Amino acid sequence: MRGLSLKTHYSVYEYAEMGISSLPQAPKNIQALFKRENCSYRKRGGRGGGVEYELASLPQEIQDEIRNKFAVAVVNKKPSLPVVRDVDLSSLTTKQREVADARMALVAAVSQLEQSMSRIKAVTYLCESAKCGQLSADLMDLVETANAKNGNGCGRVLSVRTLNQWVIDYHKADNAEDRLKALAPSQRQAKKAEELQWLPEFLAVYRKLAMNYRRCIGIMQMALFMPTVQAN
Repeated sequence: MRGLSLKTHYSVYEYAEMGISSLPQAPKNIQALFKRENCSYRKRGGRGGGVEYELASLPQEIQDEIRNKFAVAVVNKKPSLPVVRDVDLSSLTTKQREVADARMALVAAVSQLEQSMSRIKAVTYLCESAKCGQLSADLMDLVETANAKNGNGCGRVLSVRTLNQWVIDYHKADNAEDRLKALAPSQRQAKKAEELQWLPEFLAVYRKLAMNYRRCIGIMQMALFMPTVQAN
């Protein structure tokens, strides 16, 4: 879409720049089409005057193509990583921070897509694009980092449920620090011995098996060295 952002109204010159297959190429022909279709418009402010035609009033085929172009542009451009200042990161490891940053960048991509579709459609579109390998290389790297998974390529698949939860957690947070902590993966900590309720019973059974094993070995060794009785 050559740098154009999704807006509610555009001039015929902006529509011409989009290269929409269902629109004429010349601005004057686009304007003639919009007049025939009785599309809504408003006066354009600033120097030059003129009018801008409302995107939502255009024929559905044209709307769909413009919104699809916008969505494709979003998933193919280099994402902007979040800038977070004055945040206490002492409770987060470097790995947790990297994962949280990647997840926030994916949430930002969803927010951009929401300009042309509903949130759940934006989440689904991004996940399907990742699955089909249609995201930019930078976005695919973010998906892998955000998943925080090990294995051959398993982190490059993004589920709708997971991404949607990240979006929810992001918007629930009140500030940058809370957003980082909400999106950071939890650190696995080894449980203390007293927290393992099954451990005493297991050790008792293990000791009993070990004692029986040693007893069997002793009996076998005694049998090997006992003198044999020869028959006359």
